[in-house]
Amino acid sequence: MNYHGKNWGFSNTGDFMDDGQPEDAYSISSLSVVWFTLLSVSSVSAKYPELYQTARRSPLSLAYFAFCFENGSYNVKLHFAEIQFSDEEPYARLAKRFFNIYVQGKLIWEDFNIREEANGTHKEVIKEVNTTVTDNTLEIRLYWAGKGTTIIPKRGNYGSLISAISVCPSSESECGVEVTTSPVTKEHKPRTYPLILGIAALILSLTFMIFGAFYWKKCVRNADAGKRGSFSLKQLKVATDNFDPLNKIGEGGFGSVYKGRLPDGTLIAVKKLSSKSCQGNKEFVNEIGMIACLQHPNLVKLYGCC
Repeated sequence: MNYHGKNWGFSNTGDFMDDGQPEDAYSISSLSVVWFTLLSVSSVSAKYPELYQTARRSPLSLAYFAFCFENGSYNVKLHFAEIQFSDEEPYARLAKRFFNIYVQGKLIWEDFNIREEANGTHKEVIKEVNTTVTDNTLEIRLYWAGKGTTIIPKRGNYGSLISAISVCPSSESECGVEVTTSPVTKEHKPRTYPLILGIAALILSLTFMIFGAFYWKKCVRNADAGKRGSFSLKQLKVATDNFDPLNKIGEGGFGSVYKGRLPDGTLIAVKKLSSKSCQGNKEFVNEIGMIACLQHPNLVKLYGCC
């Protein structure tokens, strides 16, 4: 996956249990697979083929989260290329990959098929959607609903797959595209251009610094208030009265669940991992991943972690 920026994170849920490979070790002909990442050895037909040299896949749910965004309207471009299947072998042409795409929790494309959209493998396809950010967070989720083939050309060849994501404010005319400038000829007085470009670059840099400082302070205030993301152990102790037994509301395989209240009055349920639990950290992380990807009116939404 090609992405830049420390304010991005992702969640990858599921396991390719039927591929016959050791845990976290993958080997596929014509592809190298490491930690759910595909490396393409064949060139992709695209304006920027380097974007499609790698792709991240998931057997169940793959979610990307962008934090500290300014509230407003954004243009989201999702870059795909089918680099796991090939049109060269006749039997491989029967492989079909379907998955659903959600943006801000809304189903945008159902049963999306990269090969059909691009009219072949190793060809780029870009899907574009406009969305609105209201809580400084953008969420993009790819979900495999069990459709398509699973053993062609080999076992474990299914699930969602994406190569790159570009996000820009809707007010920008170009998003995710490099803009090049033509060289200036002598007839247009080239000596004046370096000064103009220098002043423009200085103004642009100052503008980014001012807005960057503003959003950094805003994110720090949100983190201190415990609105979302990560919480310190001290914050959770305060919220649950130091895990008072009177606030205990349940018991699970991983430990106890306590009722708590954040400084802003928000009621939360805190699951405390017990050292006596018979289940390991991996199972605990998988359960948290499942809670993060499932959405239902009767289920508690994941609010953060410690």
